[in-house]
Amino acid sequence: MMSIFTAGVLARSKKVGGKTHVFVHDYYRDVEQICGDEFLCGENLVEAINGMLAHFVVERMEKDSFQFCREQNGTAAAAAAAARSGL
Repeated sequence: MMSIFTAGVLARSKKVGGKTHVFVHDYYRDVEQICGDEFLCGENLVEAINGMLAHFVVERMEKDSFQFCREQNGTAAAAAAAARSGL
């Protein structure tokens, strides 16, 4: 979804400050989960409440970095799934 992508880009491109809190509503839906895990990164998922609301904390990126997530090998999605299930 465009709003999740935009939130991820804006959070990473801030000039000052370190972290941005992003909340995704209706996180039980596949499209929100996939976009959240892809653009906000599963490794940044702090909490998912009953699948309805997900809380991500996204840090600012360096100017020359072009990678959304630190973990690019699919473990971000696994981490997000574990967080959703309460593990």
